[in-house]
Amino acid sequence: MINEEFVKNAASLNRPLQCLNGFRAKFGVWPTQFVIGKGPYKLLKDASLTPAGLKLLKEKVRLILCEGERYIALDNEGRAFNYGSEGWEHLNEGLSTQEWIGFGRLWGNVE
Repeated sequence: MINEEFVKNAASLNRPLQCLNGFRAKFGVWPTQFVIGKGPYKLLKDASLTPAGLKLLKEKVRLILCEGERYIALDNEGRAFNYGSEGWEHLNEGLSTQEWIGFGRLWGNVE
């Protein structure tokens, strides 16, 4: 069930959330930064999240805008997960990405 307080369109959140999830699955910790292309960021801001949802995301990761369609999760140790080259079929154990951000459960069993 979509939490309309934070999310307008959950389907368009798939890539950003899977990128953050992939980082957690790969390194066992959550990222602190999220590199996202200007176009995908505009979609995230205008069509995917409410202002309250965007605020929650920014409280968890520092957003870094770039050119192109990129989704890269980073931390302060220099570790990175690149959604474009590493894919998205990485499941972390425990808390789902959407729950970690504070959106609640958006999709059944999808992490």
